[in-house]
Amino acid sequence: LKPSVIVWPGESAWPRSRLGASRFTTSAHEAHGCPRALRQMLGRWKLVERNGMEEFMEALGYHPILRAGAVRSGQEQVLAHDTDWLRVITSDMRGRSQIDLPLHGPGALAHDGDGGIAVCRAAYVEGNSVVVTEKIPGEKDNLSICRRFLQPDGRMCIEVQKRIPGSDQLARMSTIYRRVDEPD
Repeated sequence: LKPSVIVWPGESAWPRSRLGASRFTTSAHEAHGCPRALRQMLGRWKLVERNGMEEFMEALGYHPILRAGAVRSGQEQVLAHDTDWLRVITSDMRGRSQIDLPLHGPGALAHDGDGGIAVCRAAYVEGNSVVVTEKIPGEKDNLSICRRFLQPDGRMCIEVQKRIPGSDQLARMSTIYRRVDEPD
């Protein structure tokens, strides 16, 4: 398992020695060998709509103040690709985070799950969707599934389902993003 990385402001993401010279691209024209579904989603996206976020966070036990901030704050995501890797960079009120995941690989181990628990994330393309799963090592079932796909209007939808702690039930929400045409 390879580690995913969370990057906070002022920190370096991956040491160059880990992946070699980074060739991640957000350009569909430069993403050679990139699956079509992912290639269409490369680039910068801005959150424009939330569906069920408050209920989702409440079911997962988030404090009301954190829920209120998350529901009202903006967020941007950048999706990039390098050979067999997916990079997701998220910027919001918490700062900036980054995960690098092998596409169609065994997953990446990180110690940044809720409460700092170890989680293994895997990414793959399924039809017109890019799917990221999260499991607790040693458990059979997914802890969460995040499915990204383009809607007919060109906006990106992210559907998230996550197991509620101490339960077999799932909390669900979706978010909608519009493409940001400004270059990085």
